[in-house]
Amino acid sequence: MGQKEHSYAIHQKMAEIKRLRREQIKLTDELEVSLALQELWPEVFNHGSCKVRFEGGRIAHRMVLVQGNGEEKAFQLEDVPTILWYKDLMKLHAQSSMSGWPKALREEYMRRKRAGKGRGRRRTRLEDR
Repeated sequence: MGQKEHSYAIHQKMAEIKRLRREQIKLTDELEVSLALQELWPEVFNHGSCKVRFEGGRIAHRMVLVQGNGEEKAFQLEDVPTILWYKDLMKLHAQSSMSGWPKALREEYMRRKRAGKGRGRRRTRLEDR
C-alpha cells in the first residue's frame, strides 16, 4: 500500500470515527431525555412512546406529557428537569422579550450565557455538574 492510499484509508477511518461519535452523542442525549421523563413520571412509557407539549401561550408555564393511550399529566416548569424543556422553549421564546419569560427559563438562559454555552450541542448531565 502506497503512502497516498494509506493516508486516504486513515482519513476514511477518522471520518467514520467522527460520524460514530456524533451518533453516540445523539443517542446518549436521547437516553438522558428518556431517563429524565421516567424520573418525572415513572409510568410515562407504559403505553409506548409519549408526546410532550407546552401550555401557557407564548410564555409556557407547564409541560404536559401524553402517553400512547392518551393519558396526560401536567408539570410546572420549575418541577421539570432542564434537559426536558430548555432547548424547545428557547425556540418558542426566541423572539419575545426576556422580561416575560418564566423565572426558571430566564435563570437557565443567563446561566448558560455566562458559561458561554448558550448555543452548540446539548450538554450531557455530567457536563452540567
